[in-house]
Amino acid sequence: GLIKAAVTTGAWIITGGVNTGVAKHVGDALKEHASRSSRKICTIGIAPWGVIENRNDLVGKDVVAPYQTLLNPLSKLNVLNNLHSHFILVDDGTVGKYGAEVKLRRELEKTISQQRIHARIGQGVPVVALIFEGGPNVVLTVLEYLQESPPVPVVVCEGTGRAADILAYVYKQTEEGGSIPDGAEPEIISTIKKTFNFGQSEAIHLFQTLLECMKKRELITVFHIGSDEHQDIDVAILTALLKGTNASAFDQLILTLAWDRVDIAKTHVFVYGQQWLVGSLEQAMLDALVMDRVAFVKLLIENGVSMHKFLTIPRLEELYNTKQGPTNPALFHLVRDVKQGNLPPGYKLTLIDVGLVVEYLMGGTYRCTYTRKRFRVIYNSLSGSNRRSGRNASGSTPQLRKSHEPFGNRVDKKEKMRHNHFIKTAQPYKPKVCNSRCSLCMNINAIYIIYCAFCQLFYFLFQYIKKSKEKHTKTYLIFKQITKP
Repeated sequence: GLIKAAVTTGAWIITGGVNTGVAKHVGDALKEHASRSSRKICTIGIAPWGVIENRNDLVGKDVVAPYQTLLNPLSKLNVLNNLHSHFILVDDGTVGKYGAEVKLRRELEKTISQQRIHARIGQGVPVVALIFEGGPNVVLTVLEYLQESPPVPVVVCEGTGRAADILAYVYKQTEEGGSIPDGAEPEIISTIKKTFNFGQSEAIHLFQTLLECMKKRELITVFHIGSDEHQDIDVAILTALLKGTNASAFDQLILTLAWDRVDIAKTHVFVYGQQWLVGSLEQAMLDALVMDRVAFVKLLIENGVSMHKFLTIPRLEELYNTKQGPTNPALFHLVRDVKQGNLPPGYKLTLIDVGLVVEYLMGGTYRCTYTRKRFRVIYNSLSGSNRRSGRNASGSTPQLRKSHEPFGNRVDKKEKMRHNHFIKTAQPYKPKVCNSRCSLCMNINAIYIIYCAFCQLFYFLFQYIKKSKEKHTKTYLIFKQITKP
């Protein structure tokens, strides 16, 4: 489960690095994963230099050093777990003592949490602490995580022994606010004394630390190892992160989108009665398309996002020109062929360019809306007004203003086309044969399918448009042309 969480979200796992406790558990899980998959997982072991057996074998600069991982049973030191991908060894001059690595590890985790989880998403990288077994110092570590700003959520693995089991027991005994029922204190203190071989004063001090932890029990998730009735640990970890971020429904959706965990979104974000801000699901749809998250595209459509309203001119042009998504290089090559010349660096595709490509692929048998004179005049006029207003100082191909209003409204023939109508719509003329407002119109879906032709998103969108009443023969022809050797 831990490895599944790391694989599906691209997470880094940070451990103590030595072949004991949680690091050993992680190493065993990595060994099993390596036998089934070639996909590497970034696993960083951070350990004090002074506790490493055979540490002198590791001394050198820009060298590959052989390291013996068999532990001498008489030694008080520990060997590194050789299944980790990276190690950071911290030397403060001490030998045989832990603690030198704590400050550096906290600073590294803090720095990681401040990075953006994805180029399109402002959300920082979420951090979660996973507690396996552990000694009395682990309880203090948990308290430090909970008191950080922002706090780090904690998943306690009940059934792994010692500190983890005591934390889980106290969690179950406490009520909201961290208070415990009468009569529970002597039992907890007695358990602490037996588990850690503590005296009365030490046990009471650790008990007080546990109560401090329980003041933020909403950030603690208890996972019972080996329980058939319990959820998988990867779900526990990811839901703890959602709970710990205290984010809005939209931010939680974006987080699950970055993880590519549609199962978490279905069960913990799209819950009954959830309120959504106007436009938030459309923004999530744009991110899902750019990031090629097909399952999320399907989920958002199922939850009310209308592709008919979603695909506006600014969104279409952003999708064609995105750098993060599954941009199809063939589309740029086709535009270059149609224009019969090289495209300048940083060239931005326009809908007119795409319209020319569609006509090229159809062999002159189809006239695209985007190439019609009426559309060109208004489109260029709007682009020119943007240039005069200084909105396109970069010198790239003019872009229309960021209006994400729906397109596709039928305009009365007696009415003159207004300029702002062309801002709203990527298809000024509705085909007379298309009466279904929910279906994608031909010149929208065919063109966007070009964009998706080499990614799995194509297959979902193609199935989606096949449900409309109109037979999209042209789409088949375009796809056949663009995918042929």
